[in-house]
Formats: sequence, structure tokens, C-alpha cells
Amino acid sequence: MKINPGDTIFAEVSFSSGKFNLTIADLSNGGHFSKMASAKAAQRSSAEWIAEAPSSKTGIVPLANFGTVRFGQDYTGVPNSCYATLSGTTGPLGSFGSRIQEITMVSPSFAIKATTTAFSPDVTSFAVNWISAGP
Repeated sequence: MKINPGDTIFAEVSFSSGKFNLTIADLSNGGHFSKMASAKAAQRSSAEWIAEAPSSKTGIVPLANFGTVRFGQDYTGVPNSCYATLSGTTGPLGSFGSRIQEITMVSPSFAIKATTTAFSPDVTSFAVNWISAGP
């Protein structure tokens, strides 16, 4: 599946009938990928939206300048794209209040590499901003 800089990507993991279904779609060019699998030991106790530095055999590599990664309908136009189901309740990510853990990416020397923005007014969208590659 080919993805180009600036493409709008949809990714979802859902659970039904004892199996997980991973779907990734490039909404800009129509490419898509889907895979269904079981994971008997999966806790199913959290949901994550991630923008992070890749790793290699030698450890974490410098964080590429990705500019801003936008999540949610307000930025992407994709309905319900920042929704989760927690303890049987489904809603926008920001509606889960104190259960949300916001993470600022830092280097081993504590230099800030990336930060998250506040939620949009309707608590459905947020962004991650690149700050530095880290030392």
C-alpha cells in the first residue's frame, strides 16, 4: 500500500466475535489494507492514537520532522475517527475526561520532541506537533 506525504489516513482496530480487525485506508488515493486476527491475551482496556519515533536494532532513531499530525473529524473530515468504547460507553476521545493520559515525547536528556494540542471544542479532535529530533 503506497502512502504519500500529506495523505489522509484512516486506521481502526475493532473487536467482534473474539477477533480483532485492523483496517488502514489511504483516503487520498483509495488504497486500503485489512487483517483479522485473534489475540487471546489481549486486555482490551485502552485505546491509543499514536505519533512516535521509530526504533531500529540500535534503539530509537531521531524523530523526523513530521510537522503536525492531525487526529479527528475536525481536522480530517472522517466522522467518528477519534471515538473509543470504554466500559461499554462509546464517545469522542475527549469525553473520557480524567481517564485520558496525554504524553509529551521527550529524549533521554528530557528535550521535548513532540507535544499534543488541546482538544477541539467538541472534544473529537487534537493534533501532535513536532518540536525537535531530540539529541
